Amino acid sequence: MADVYLSVSSGPGGFNKLQVLKVLRPHLTEQPEFLQMFQDEGRLAARLNHPNIVQTNEVGAEGSRFFIAMEYLDGQPLHRVKARARESAAGFPLEMELFVLCQVLEGLEYAHGLKDYDGTPLNIVHRDVTPQNVFVTYAGQSKLVDFGIAKTLESTETQSGVLKGKVAYMAPEQALRDGLDHRADLFSVGVMLWEAVANRRMYNTRAEVEILHKLIQGDLPKIREVVPDLPLQLEQVIERALALDPEQRYQDAASFRADLVAFLDAFRRVSGRDVGERVSELFAEEREEIGEVIRHEMTDVTGPDAMPASPETMELPSLRGFSTAGYATPSSRGPAQSIDVQAPVNLPPESMPEPAGRRWLFPTLAAVLLLGVAGLAVFAFARGNDEKLDPAVASSELATQATTPAAASSVRVHIEARPKQSTLVLDGVKLDANPYESRHPRDDTPHKLEISAPGYTKRELEVRWDRDVDLRLELAKQVSEEPPERTPDVEPRAPRSGATKPAETKSADPFGELPSVKKPRPKAPTLDKSDPWE
Repeated sequence: MADVYLSVSSGPGGFNKLQVLKVLRPHLTEQPEFLQMFQDEGRLAARLNHPNIVQTNEVGAEGSRFFIAMEYLDGQPLHRVKARARESAAGFPLEMELFVLCQVLEGLEYAHGLKDYDGTPLNIVHRDVTPQNVFVTYAGQSKLVDFGIAKTLESTETQSGVLKGKVAYMAPEQALRDGLDHRADLFSVGVMLWEAVANRRMYNTRAEVEILHKLIQGDLPKIREVVPDLPLQLEQVIERALALDPEQRYQDAASFRADLVAFLDAFRRVSGRDVGERVSELFAEEREEIGEVIRHEMTDVTGPDAMPASPETMELPSLRGFSTAGYATPSSRGPAQSIDVQAPVNLPPESMPEPAGRRWLFPTLAAVLLLGVAGLAVFAFARGNDEKLDPAVASSELATQATTPAAASSVRVHIEARPKQSTLVLDGVKLDANPYESRHPRDDTPHKLEISAPGYTKRELEVRWDRDVDLRLELAKQVSEEPPERTPDVEPRAPRSGATKPAETKSADPFGELPSVKKPRPKAPTLDKSDPWE
């Protein structure tokens, strides 16, 4: 529905701020349902302000192009953390995942209780609380992202016969579209909790029809059958969160979180720093690579030739399932330069007429770091000047602003893809070299560029020859999401027995020893071909 980019706004005195742009795809602006959904998300995002929810900085439109500007999060989505942990000896311990879920519940508690400026409850329901929409930063902070299909009291109703949300995490009433309220989100967290404890998907099938049948029939797998030695206290938390009847479920996120914390009180609770250090360890290589790309692109933005006296904005990369392009937003802060980030997603997002205060250029780096979905990395940058962008530039354009006069009859095209064995196909014709360099007649016609390599996610892009193009592209390796079964050895600390065992009385750390997690040998990985950002 939308394309996601990483951009940087630059200003006087060396001011630079990274932010994420989510832009509605051009062809959807003419479809009332999608436009209404995006506008609903923008209105809602402007009201959300909580440490465990992604922060929105700006909502606006340029002509027919609608965008949402959000804070930049340096980290990974939870589903990628879990997938990487299964491949690593360090892993991602159960207590850390429970810590993340507690933060998610804090964010939901805020969102569910939010009121409008006049005091009217907004009755927000996220409707898509999943590991793909929980982002864990390298500092150990967890944030709920993508309120794109969230429902509020005044939001547009879902089209008849259309389900919104991921079926595997959906509450029964959401599947039946029967009296949906905030308790549906708590069911989704319950599914995530079930999967954290069992270390496997809750349903033993990926077929949505089969999952819906089980859900509607109330045929949910029992956690005790998967983890026989599960402590009763944790089992009761899971069973209550997954109650088929919303009235028997947790009635608010606060009570759910309180019970989860009470369970952790019998053990050693981890800190946000512990979580951040583990995620940083799991993704050390990716973090360094992406950081290097950002440093390189920021040098172009902040250099003497690229940094005008007035503020600029620069666009950086995006994610798998999202197209590539740069966007302009209304602003009075002066010219802007952009480095666009193209990659996975979901996360959390074409060009417009140039406003007086900002210019946007086009794609660069794969935002595996943004919403963490594996995908293509496109690197491009544009030098800023006072020339305005052509409003016809499309969202998937991967062009660098030309330094030659507009009247030039040809443009220089340089395309380089990684890995080196990548195959480049332009308009159905395989290019004879990688990197590819040539000159093409200047035109504004979209050309189809395909990049593929064995073992990597294939990408299809559109490029235009209306200016010089300098592209560096990187495909992401295909990643499996199917987890092996995990049976956590979760045994509460033995109760105190008076003065006979003074050493076991409550210490300065109110949490006792942590459950260890026994992990059986991982199963062969399988590929989840679904796009969590659609």
